[in-house]
This record gives sequence, structure tokens and C-alpha cells, in this order.
Amino acid sequence: MVQRAYVPKPSNPSNETIAAYMQAGIWGVVLLLIVASLPRAYMRWRHPSTRRQGLKLKTTKPGGVNPTIEISLAEQSIPREPIVRIVTNESYASASSEEGPATIEAASIATMTQSRIASWGSLFFPTFRYLHRRSQAERSSSLLHPPAPVFERRRTPLSQVFNNPNAAADEGRTSVPSAIALTPPEEGEDHSSVAIRTYSRIASWGSTFYPAYRHLERPVWWVGYSVGLTLAFVVYTGMVSFGIFYHNLPSFSPRRAGWIVVGQVPFIVFLGTKNNLLGFVLGTGYDKLNVWHRWVGKTMFIAQMAHVIGYLVLFAKEGILLAEIRTVVAGWIAFSGFLCLCLFSLPAVRASAYRLFWHTHWVGYMLMFVGMSFHVPNVWHYAVAGFGILAIDHVFRLCKTTFVIANITAIPELKCTRIECPQLTRGWRAGQHVRLRTVSMQMGCINLFEAHPFTIASVAENTNGEGLVLYAKACGDWTNRLYGIASDSGSTTAVVEKRGSVGSVTEQGTRMRMIVEGPYGGSGHDVMSTFSSAFIVAGGSGITWALSTLEEIIRDAELKRANTRLIHLVWVVQDPAPLKTMLPGFQALLKRIAFLSALDLTINVYYTRAISHDRLTELAHRTRLPTNIRLTPGRPRLEALLTEFASQTQGLAEPSKELDGLVIGMCGPLGLRDSVEAAQRILSKKARDSVGGVEVVIEAFGW
Repeated sequence: MVQRAYVPKPSNPSNETIAAYMQAGIWGVVLLLIVASLPRAYMRWRHPSTRRQGLKLKTTKPGGVNPTIEISLAEQSIPREPIVRIVTNESYASASSEEGPATIEAASIATMTQSRIASWGSLFFPTFRYLHRRSQAERSSSLLHPPAPVFERRRTPLSQVFNNPNAAADEGRTSVPSAIALTPPEEGEDHSSVAIRTYSRIASWGSTFYPAYRHLERPVWWVGYSVGLTLAFVVYTGMVSFGIFYHNLPSFSPRRAGWIVVGQVPFIVFLGTKNNLLGFVLGTGYDKLNVWHRWVGKTMFIAQMAHVIGYLVLFAKEGILLAEIRTVVAGWIAFSGFLCLCLFSLPAVRASAYRLFWHTHWVGYMLMFVGMSFHVPNVWHYAVAGFGILAIDHVFRLCKTTFVIANITAIPELKCTRIECPQLTRGWRAGQHVRLRTVSMQMGCINLFEAHPFTIASVAENTNGEGLVLYAKACGDWTNRLYGIASDSGSTTAVVEKRGSVGSVTEQGTRMRMIVEGPYGGSGHDVMSTFSSAFIVAGGSGITWALSTLEEIIRDAELKRANTRLIHLVWVVQDPAPLKTMLPGFQALLKRIAFLSALDLTINVYYTRAISHDRLTELAHRTRLPTNIRLTPGRPRLEALLTEFASQTQGLAEPSKELDGLVIGMCGPLGLRDSVEAAQRILSKKARDSVGGVEVVIEAFGW
């Protein structure tokens, strides 16, 4: 008889091991998403309009200005040989005053920051000026030194760059002071052109694989999410269920479910933070990641209930229920904190009592961290990890917080409050928002701890002399109180043309101390000015997002770094009265575009509420609309408008160059978001390819 060797039966993995495996799987997927998004993030941050913007609001020093150029006089103490250097977006030019002067168009000069550290040559100038002298031949040979090409370039004849110094600057553009001069090239030198950059982009995964992606983005009406997001939720829930029941049947051990809960604590805290690496690299704001934060919370709640109810049933069968309940006080503290988080996070509570939701959330977090640390000895590191992620996020939020004195004024036509922070002049991108707190007894002491998000309506480093501007529509307790304070002071605001841009005239503004945190969100990795055309839809107060986006595109076009040639703005309002208020701002944008031959803007305003014929006649008499602005009753047919706009974009194609794509931007209520998403799905694959691809940027109101 052959004796077989004894093979020990493999032991089942421990609960701690399964929780560790699940953690490795979750963070592995996060790492893959980060790596896959790095190319798009890199291309976005190479664009000059986003390189220094979008991370932290910056202030202007007292008496400082926003310069458009940086000038260095290397030999200003020697009258006979002053060297003037101008840093532009393409060339480094040097000229001598002894040569013939010529001005360079300021629209091609890159915007510079106003703070700098002086060079050694500037600090020790009396000695350095003798070391820095060059011969006349050296100065003549170093007229232009274009940098190494990084992006695709267009060549422009040098005659278009060197202009007559006595010619007046075009209206609506910034001119360079007459003291700044460039020497034209000497005879025999080969400087026939100066390079002007055009910036490329990397298409998103949805645009690249659209034939398959179009099915994933369709909504599932009985769930409320898209098909792709629903499938992702199912996969995640299946992974959690597998971890709970793997080698845990038919005799169910509630301990496993508890480990699955604590294993997800760092991940759910990570998804709920305002500043996290995943959102930064994906180009996704915290508000969009919040849907995953809520779903992970639901799976944790189910696993938590399985853990608690399972042990209660087990103790009841053994007849030790009351005795065991008294011994797990820390467990009950953790469970009560988690129950507080879940119950007060329901949509009905968030919509009707946001303050209750916010306060119970941080109380629940603290109870959960403390309770789980003492409930089981070897799970404290999960609580420490979650608390550490939360603490790091608050440190970043503190670094992005600025104390300002804002001017608040009421706009009765829009029933909103205009908030201007003149100290904040740069540091944000178009479409981003900030979180606002008030430090005022009129608003109440508790509002110091209550932050409200508002979209930024102005452009960083603009030319109209204004700082950061917000519009708060009076639609809740906090905004109604703010609007009442602005109205009681008799302050009113009218939007007007101001220095060729969107500005305002304010009467008797009220000053109020505020805390501004941000910026956050934005259009992600999609830089609007890198597309050939932009179709922008705004609903109600979403026009603030649209205006800042338009201004940024126009500014990039004026600085010769935009690919956009066609813009269509659709604004949907209930009543046509707000158009009268915003008309001067629209006219200012149209006037600036009139000097840009390659850019065209059309504005369609739709009002959905019926008005009397007399009032419509009065409005038409008082408001004379330019040819590029149309006022139409009813809701817009977005499918037809978008299809026609795509056809117009196809007409921009050139034989030697492909189009750079069409971007659809939207800011408004959830219903308008659904309409825009349905309209863009109408576009065929052929139409998308003919325009160079279609990207969608959504900023919707609500949860």
C-alpha cells in the first residue's frame, strides 16, 4: 500500500488580509487613473493661461499694478547705450537706442507676474555694468533669439510685427509705451518671420473612443446615473460583497464585514476632501468626485449594518446580548457617528437643512475616528490615516484662504448681489468657483463657519481695473440676507462697458469683511481657447460662468495664443429683463471681438416666461440689440442649434490644417444639463471627426 504524503489544507485568509487586499485594489485603480491622465494634465499646464492660475488667489500689493510686459534696462545709467529687453511669448528682443526705433504689438506680449527677485546684475549694478558691455557687432547679431519649439508654430512675416512707431494703437488693445523700441533687422540679416505659437491639446478618453463611450454616457432613468457610472458602481459593490462573503459562508462571521468597513475609511475621506491628488490630475473638481464619495458611503453603511446586526443575532442566540452590549461602548460610539453621517446626508436633508448636514458631518467624523480606534486594538492606523488625510486637506484649504474687504451691491433686475474683492486680481481660471464666508454681525456669527460656493465672474489680470467678482442670486436664507443688506444700504450696480471689457458702475456700495477660499473646479484639462469653436449654454445666473469663459477666450485671442474662431452663446432666462442689465457687458465683448478678424461671436437669449405685448414693446424700444444678439421667446432647440453650429465649424476647415475640435460648455440647473447632454449625443461620429472631436464641460447647479 502506497502511503500518500500529507498535504495540509490551505488556511483561509484572515479578515485583516482581505481588508488589506481590498485597500491595495482600490488604491491601485486610483494610481492607474492618475497615470492615464498625466498626459492631458501636462498639456493643460503647458498653456500660459493655466500655468500660473487655478491654484491660489493672489493679491496686488499696495500701489502695484498688473503689468503686461517686463522691462529690464541693463545699462540705464549710460545714456549713449541703453539696452531695452522685452520678454514676449515667442522672442527675446534686444535693441539699441542708436538704431531706428520700431514698436511691437502688445497683443503678442505675454502677461508677466508683478513680483520678482532681482538678479545679481541688478543688485551689484555699479560693478556689473562694465562686465555686461558688449560690442556693436554682438548687439546686432543677437536681435532675435526664438526659443526651442515646443508646440506647433505658425510663421508670421516680420513686417507685421515691426510697425510704424507713430501709428496709433488699435482701439480696444493695449499699446506699448513709446519709450520701448525695437531695432529692425539690418540689411543682409535673415529674420524674415517671427514665430507665433498655437497650442494643441490631447482629447479625452470619451472623445477618443466615442462610438463605445456614447452608450456609456446614456442616463439610466431609474438610477439617476449614466450607464458607465452605474456599471462602475456595480463593480465596486461587487468587490465589497466579495470581500464580505469570501470564505465566510454558510456560517457568516460579522467580524469580516467590520474589517471591510474600516478598510474603506481612508478612501471615503480621500474622496470627500476639497484638495486631492486624484481630482487634480484627472482635472475633476471635488463636486464631481462627490458622487463617488456618496456611493462608497452607501456600501460602507450596508457593510456596517451587516456587522452590527450579525453580532446582535449571534449574541442573542448565545444568550449574552445585554452583557456584550455593555462591553463594546467604543463600537457603539463609532456606529453612532457613522449613522449620523449617513442619515443626515440624505438628499432631502442636504437640500432643506444644509447647516444641519454640515455640522452633523464633522461631528460624525470625529465620533467614528475615536470609536473605531478603541473598538479593536489593531484598526487604529485606519482611523489615523483617515484623520491625517482630512487634516492635510484642511491645511491646503487654509493656505488657499484669504481675508478681504469686499464691496457688495444689489442688482434688482437680476435679484442678486454683486460681490467685488478688489485686492484679489489673479490666481484663478475661467469657470472656477470660490467658497465664501462672511465676518459680519449683520450676517450672524455662525456664518463665519458656513462656506457658500460662487462661480467667479471675472477674468484674472483683466484690463478693467476690477478684482475678483461674484454674483450671489437671492435664493436662500444666506443669500437673501446678503441681498437685503446690500439693498438696505441703497447700493445698486449696473453692468457697463469699462475699458473695452465687462465692468460695472456702483452707487453707494457696502463694505463687508469676508473670507475667500479657493479657487476650485473649472473646466478641467480642457482649455477653451485651444478649440476651433465653442458652444456655450448658460441658464439664469450661470451667465457669470459663461462671461468669464468668454473673456478668457477673447483675451487669449488678443494675445495671439488662441485657436478659437467661432463662439455661440445661448442664455436661457425666465424673464427678458436681465438682458437689459447685461447688455452693456455683451456689447463690450462684441466691441473687442470687432478688432479680431479671426473670431466671431453670436449671442442668443431665450426667455421662457410669457410677458405682455405692451411690456415686450417697451423692452424692444428701450433696448436696441446689436446684430449679433437675438432675443427669442420659448425654450431653445439645442439639438438644432448644436447641429447647425457643428456645420458652421466644419466650414472653418482649411486644406492644410485640421480643425482643433468643438467644445460644449454649460452652466445652469440640472434640467438644462440633461438637455445639453441629450443634444450633444445627436451629433454623429462623422460630424465629430470632421470638427476635430467634441468635448463637453458641465457645471450644473444642485446636488
